[in-house]
Amino acid sequence: MISIQDLRSIQERCEIGELVQRLDVSIDRLTVIWDTDTGPLRRIFKNLKQAISTRVDSFEIHDNVRDDVFTLAKDFNEYDSINIIFFQLSTYGGEQLIRIDFNPNTLKEFDGMKVWR
Repeated sequence: MISIQDLRSIQERCEIGELVQRLDVSIDRLTVIWDTDTGPLRRIFKNLKQAISTRVDSFEIHDNVRDDVFTLAKDFNEYDSINIIFFQLSTYGGEQLIRIDFNPNTLKEFDGMKVWR
């Protein structure tokens, strides 16, 4: 196991001129966490789901077995689809959170940006 002192020692010996001058990053998933201190989020979560299902007609809502998860998906036929955005109402440490996961490239590829508008 490396200690903080080891890391500081390495940092002190680092030659800045040897560092990479450019860094490319590919983000394959983003997670947005939505919380509030004004009360439970269940009603907001249900309203979010309803608003998306009534305003976005080129995608489908796929419900999970549980009431606290749904996905916005692009259906190709009755057997094939791709999840565009994943929504989950969770409880962590006694507080409710809404988690939204998506792949920015998939969102763009299937014209999912209109969901945010």
